[in-house]
Amino acid sequence: MATNHNQHAAHNHNSKDFENDLTSQQRTSLNQTNDHLDVQVYVQIRRREQFDISFDRNFEDYEMGFGDYCGAGDFWLGLKKLHQKTQFGRWHLRLSMRIFSDSIVFWGEWRDFKIHQAPLYTLTFGTMIAKSDNMANTTGTQDGLDFHNRMAFSTPDTDQDMWTYGNCAADYAAGWWYEQCHRANLNGKMAPSASVDYEQMSYNDGDAWKMISRSEMKMIRVA
Repeated sequence: MATNHNQHAAHNHNSKDFENDLTSQQRTSLNQTNDHLDVQVYVQIRRREQFDISFDRNFEDYEMGFGDYCGAGDFWLGLKKLHQKTQFGRWHLRLSMRIFSDSIVFWGEWRDFKIHQAPLYTLTFGTMIAKSDNMANTTGTQDGLDFHNRMAFSTPDTDQDMWTYGNCAADYAAGWWYEQCHRANLNGKMAPSASVDYEQMSYNDGDAWKMISRSEMKMIRVA
């Protein structure tokens, strides 16, 4: 196991639970390319709640997507689809997570979310514009997701991270926008307990490491 990993390294809103699944109209929007929308559109990027499928997958799987998008199980929408969608209009990114040790949900929202073209599928986003009251980052400390801004996507079989001594994705058995390596590992293995284990699904919100039992990412069309 590698040791040189940086995992060691806005307005408030009340905490709330996960939003409901997409409606049929919102699912249909996945195939739209129109840049003019009369309603706000939410598109789910990924969901990890049931842990019914493995996220230890190759680059092709992450590029094309996997899992049951329209069902209740876990899924990953796919980098290719994310790139295609974020080329049109403006999108925000919302990340919601449930802490392992209790039922509390914390979340944040960032402006100008975009996934760039293959083969890097670089993640970029702007400032955090909203968050739950229990989300830290109140003193300007770097949030865990900020650490991965402008990073390329890596998988166990495709190393595109910034770590020169190995492949973060291979070490953590997941695909993600690793730097060297992470402060957010949301595609990692299921956390069996609240004890901090960086190989598991974990997140550092700028205050402390949190082990995550459920999480989802959504993109929100704003223009």
